[in-house]
Order: sequence, then C-alpha cells, then structure tokens
Amino acid sequence: MASSSYHLDQDTKDATTCQPDHKPVAPSNNPVLIDDSWFPSNSCFPSINTQVPNPWLQKLVPAANIDIFDGDPRSWPRFIAGFKSMVHDSLPSDVDRLAVLTQLLSPRLREGFTGLLWTPTMYRQVLQELEKLYGDPAAAVQAHALTLSSVEPLRRESLAELERFYLQLNGPVSVLEMNNRQSELNSIILFSQISSKLTRSLREKWAHRLHSQLAETLSLRHFVDWLKDLVMEKRFLTTFVSHDRTVVPTISYGKRRGVFHVVADPNILRATVMAPIRHYVVCEVDSHGIVSCPTFLKMNATESLSVVRQSRLCHRCLGTGHVKRMCRSKGKCTVYGCKGAHHPLLHGAPRMYPGQNIQQGSPLAMNTEEHDTSVITARVNCHSNKVRVLCAVVPILVTSGTTTCRSHALLDSGAEVSMMWQQLSQRLNMHGEKRMFDIRTVNGASQVPAIETKCTISAVDRSTTFEVDPLIIVANMKLSVRSVSRQNLQSNWAHLSNLPLCDVTDDDVGILIGMNVPLAHRHYDLRLLKTGSV
Repeated sequence: MASSSYHLDQDTKDATTCQPDHKPVAPSNNPVLIDDSWFPSNSCFPSINTQVPNPWLQKLVPAANIDIFDGDPRSWPRFIAGFKSMVHDSLPSDVDRLAVLTQLLSPRLREGFTGLLWTPTMYRQVLQELEKLYGDPAAAVQAHALTLSSVEPLRRESLAELERFYLQLNGPVSVLEMNNRQSELNSIILFSQISSKLTRSLREKWAHRLHSQLAETLSLRHFVDWLKDLVMEKRFLTTFVSHDRTVVPTISYGKRRGVFHVVADPNILRATVMAPIRHYVVCEVDSHGIVSCPTFLKMNATESLSVVRQSRLCHRCLGTGHVKRMCRSKGKCTVYGCKGAHHPLLHGAPRMYPGQNIQQGSPLAMNTEEHDTSVITARVNCHSNKVRVLCAVVPILVTSGTTTCRSHALLDSGAEVSMMWQQLSQRLNMHGEKRMFDIRTVNGASQVPAIETKCTISAVDRSTTFEVDPLIIVANMKLSVRSVSRQNLQSNWAHLSNLPLCDVTDDDVGILIGMNVPLAHRHYDLRLLKTGSV
C-alpha cells in the first residue's frame, strides 16, 4: 500500500480554480501525491445545502464499501482517496457528506470530533483536522517500519504459513521502497529482528545465502524476494505431489519413516516422492525428533509423561504408530539401578494409572511391572521396621481459583505424586475429575476413589510459588505424625536455636508434596552441629 504526501500550503489553495479535479503525477522515485485542494471551503464547489439528506443516500453508502477509519496513519491515504471518489464527488451537499463521514469514523474518533460533527458548515474543517493528525507521510512510513518488527514468527514451514509470513513482510517493505527509506531497508537491527523469526532450518539456509553474497548488497528486499522464492518452490512441490497419485503406505521401523507416493498416470513421467512423517510433538519443528527436542528435554518426568500420553507415543522408544507392548525395541531404562521397560527420559514419572480395568480383590490382574516395584519397596521397609523416616513440614499458602488458605505441607521426597486431604479441598472449594486410582505405599497397594485436580502453593511471605499438577485429593492421607517439642529441640541443639520453627500436629498437615514438584524440595540452608558444641 503506497503512502501519500499532502501539501496544504496557502499558495496552492489560493491558486485553485473552478476546473475539474486534477491529480498530479508523481515521479516513480517520489511519494505519491494526492490532491487535497478540495478540503478548503473557498473551492468552487456547489453551495452548502442545509436541507435534509437525500433519501437515495441510504442506497449509496452501502455501495461505497469504505473501511472504517480508526486513526491508523497507514490507512489514511486509502481512506481519503476512497472518500473523495465515492462520497465527496458523488454527493452535492455538505450535509450528506458530513453524515457519511461521521459513519465512516471509528467510535473513538467520532467521540473526539463530536463538536465539529454537529454543524454541517464544519465539514471541510473536519477534513483538514483529520489530515493534520493522520495524514503525515513520515508517520505512516514509520508505522510500516514498526509493523515489520511486530510480525508473528514463522511457526512451521508449511505453504500457508510461509505465504502468510511473506505477505506480512512484503507490504511494509514495498512502502519503504516507494518512499526511498533506505535507512530502514538497510537497517542491521531491523534485519536481524526479522530474520530471527524464521525456523531453525530456514535460518541456516538464509545464513548460507548471506555467506554466498556480498553483505553490502543485501537488504530487506533481498530477504523478502528470497521468501517469495521459497513460497513458489513450496507451491510447486505441492502441485507436483497432487491428488491424482496413488498412495501406497509402507511401515518401517528404522530411524527414518515415510510414505511413498507413486504417480498413477502412465502417460506422464513416473516418479516416487518420499514425504517424511512430521516428527514435531512439542515445539512443532520438523528438524528434530522428540528425543532431541530442547523443549521436551527441559521438562520434568511428570510433564514428559503427560506429553507422551497425549501424543500416544510408545513409552519404551518414544516412537509413533505403536504402543509399548507392540514395540520391537528391546531397550530398557539406562538409569543406574533401574531395569524398567521405559525410556530414560520418563524415569521417575508417577506410576499412577486409572483402575477401571482392574478387578478389586484380584492382585493377579495388576500390571506385573507395577506389582514388582511395590513388592521391592515394601521389602526394603520390612527389613527396617524400627527405622523412622522424618520428613520436613513447612507452613504454606494454598490457592485454588480465588480462594487462599493457610496450611502445612509434608515434603516427601519418596512420593511420586502430591496428595491433599479432603477437608482442606473443601475449604478451597476445589473440584475435579473423580475416578479410581491405584495408590502404592509402604503398606502395600490399594485401589481408592480420588479426585484429580491442581492448585498453587507458595511460601507464607509469597516469595516463592509453585504449581502442583496433578494433585490427588483423598479422604485421609493416613500420616503417622510424631510431634516433637520445638522448645526441647531448640534448647538441646544450639545451632537450631534461632530458626523460626513451630509445633505441628497431625491435624495441621493438609497436603503432601511429592517429587512432581521437585523445586519445592530444594534446600536453601543447611545447619550442622559444630564439633564439641552442645
């Protein structure tokens, strides 16, 4: 869209004669000039008619189809040109013209010009005020330059996405070229901002192109033309692999999988095209699989398991198209001491599954791998019945929706999920999906109905906040709490005397924080007893 330059100097206005409107033709290297001599009231137009608007005006306005002007300097040249051609030159009365102009302004501008829009004699003054505010060519060009930096990044390398990215860049660049804004076209900062919006593979291709050409010859126009070539190539490939082919799917278990497309028409050149299956699951980038995805690698075990389940991936190899029991891979977890049939990236994920398919009272119906894990855990604790495990209890703020309650949390680094006491959930008005869960503790496995939901926990001073997802709400957590006197503890151990400890009973603990919130278990301070001190 071309930007327009306007000249409202007094000499031009005085020299206006009663000749038909004439638009000067601008040179190709200058901004387009639009005649605005029809703004002043001393131009030779028919006299002002203050009568009621003509009835045929209602039929004319819908045919004009002029976009509402919202104050964007980029839209002013198109708006004022269309208004002059379809409204000003078509209607003989300033009353009709002002009525149409009022309807073509956005509610914000209409409210701002309320005083001028009341009187038909102010029609031409309204036009001049609008031109002064929004008709500055420099402001319009600057707005186009800002548009380039706000273009949405390229999300994928599909034809529709490439075409969207190209069109959003080509328009502002064309305006900058028409107005000879070489400083913006050759700006290294603007150039870097736009090129960073490409996908990783396209950034590598563009870097190769930069290396093969002289740096001083490159500009935003070269970049946009390169994008246009990519769009044309993508469209050509889409046309080449058309719907007139026969699709023969093949199944392979190698590292690279694909679908072979064979052209069915014997009269044309026969070709075989291999279209790789998309590997992206998390960040929607085709250049890497989920195992090497940086976003997936940053997730904890719980988040990784959630992505794998939602994408219906194999738990053993993280591949697609099959489940764990049908996986041909014989690999096991490589974490030391673990021989589970799952991928190492899923090690430590919660082993909690719905119990709809498990019959109550039938331990043989339970999954063998889960049963073995429970037996090993129970056996370790059975040999050390006299050993007590002490877990930290901390005061916290629990938030669900707009409700916040103060409670105490038990930090259990041996738990794989977090649980909440039902009484606390009722205080927070929490709701969620109720289903059966298999919960395994040191006392064995049991199937209980519970609600799965989520909440937010934070320190009492709100210095740290964590999201607990998932959170299992149970009727009773069955904690064995042994109260320790805070005064006796701090009096016997000098290095604990100045710690802000508090006495806690079993009724005070309302939530158990497991390792699905790993940062909540981080130690900020460690107190050690000095040798020889009491």
